[in-house]
Amino acid sequence: MPIPSDIPFTPETITVRSVHAFDAACILAALWALVKVLRAARWRMKTTQLRGPPRTSVIYGISKDLMASTNSGAMYECLAEEYGVVYKIPTVLGRSEIVLCDPKTIAHFYARETWTYVHTPLSLTVLNGLRGAIGSG
Repeated sequence: MPIPSDIPFTPETITVRSVHAFDAACILAALWALVKVLRAARWRMKTTQLRGPPRTSVIYGISKDLMASTNSGAMYECLAEEYGVVYKIPTVLGRSEIVLCDPKTIAHFYARETWTYVHTPLSLTVLNGLRGAIGSG
């Protein structure tokens, strides 16, 4: 019986397996995951890493502690004293939120942030109509 190294390399000896839909889906999923990991690594290298409290729960972060607290505002103040006026808190499912406690920082953020306070002409018309209906009622 011939071993694979004894068989000469010719086009007839090459067998090519066709790519099935599952194989293509696995390849695309692997490429998507690689792109996500590379983007996250690049983002971490380009941004300032903020200090913040450690995660107390793998699933909930510190959100469960904040919800269970009778005075969550005092918790935020304690965190601001410990980590500074801008810090990051871990939230649900590995996400995080940035907390701003300085009025100048908040004003600077909203001066540069363009999604929250932008109103279309239609939304302005609706809001003015609601304001007029509420004011006259």
